[in-house]
Amino acid sequence: MIELLVVIGIIGILIGLLFPAISLARASARKIQCQSNLAGIGRSLIAFSTTEPNGAFCSGAFSWTGDGAVTEVGWVADLINSNGGRPGELLCPSNPGSLSQTYLELLSLETSDIADIVADDCVSLAGKRPLLDPAGRPIGAPCYEIVNGMMPVGEERTELVKTGIYDEGFNTNFTASWYLVRGEVDLNSDGTLKQKNNACDANIRSLNSTTGPLTALQADSFKGGLGNIPLMGDGAVVPAVLPFDIGGNAAGTFLVKDFTSGPKLRSTMVVPDDFGAGVWLTWAELSVQDYSSFAPLHSNICNILFADGSVVGFKDANRDGFLNSGFDANSFFASDENELRIEDGKKVATTYKLSDTLALKIKK
Repeated sequence: MIELLVVIGIIGILIGLLFPAISLARASARKIQCQSNLAGIGRSLIAFSTTEPNGAFCSGAFSWTGDGAVTEVGWVADLINSNGGRPGELLCPSNPGSLSQTYLELLSLETSDIADIVADDCVSLAGKRPLLDPAGRPIGAPCYEIVNGMMPVGEERTELVKTGIYDEGFNTNFTASWYLVRGEVDLNSDGTLKQKNNACDANIRSLNSTTGPLTALQADSFKGGLGNIPLMGDGAVVPAVLPFDIGGNAAGTFLVKDFTSGPKLRSTMVVPDDFGAGVWLTWAELSVQDYSSFAPLHSNICNILFADGSVVGFKDANRDGFLNSGFDANSFFASDENELRIEDGKKVATTYKLSDTLALKIKK
């Protein structure tokens, strides 16, 4: 009996020693899978850019209210419609969020808000007019059905979003970079944001005040090289959750940020609007890209995809849960350490523009 107890005790100890190793192996496998999926997305974005007349890496963000009908516009739609890829199957298994925050809009945007956006005519929520089946129903155009049918929040709409969007692979839990989906800020000579349509807001997260999705020309003009232009990374969750069950994801599932915030003043983390120190100085010297929407999911490491197709891990050195690109210590960041540089000289672009033509013009 004593010998049996000793053997059982030894086996218990060995199992106890084995569990951490198994856990580490699983975490490593998830990290590798995450890197592999990011690299696959990168190859598809680069391939897409070679087919576009202006060399754009994509047509925009996976954002219904920001860019339009998600089955037609945005990098997720581009990958599906151009080469039959399924970004919804290329997720990061380490992320606690399994869906993009776009699903919050698709499932819970009220019809009154939809009507207001349609009336403003700043973003095409419905998309192009679809073909109709013999019964007069639109074919493969769920956003069009929601908008033109003024489909209320509820069971029918949730089922349509599931079958027409989620089941077709339109999803991601990676966060795009502001550069990828917005390119550069579009400025007036006095440093204020341009408005392509005066009826629409001036905002650095809007297509109305930016040059649009990143192009090969913009990328090639960056002195830091393609290897330092971030396209996408492990995404941080947003302070909202999935409102209804969809596709095996229960209500309450975490949602992931659509794209990073863009350039902000390093001292206050707000978008520049005071140019007392000079336009060029304010935008180019006092502002940096906000990458707090990239998340260090893998033992304080965040995977980031670059425009040359490489995937690099960046460490959250102070373990505050965010990657600081040069902001002063504040309620977000525990220190002002730039965590988007690593020992071999690799660093993430933090400027407000990849090309500095306008910056030089303003400076002169």
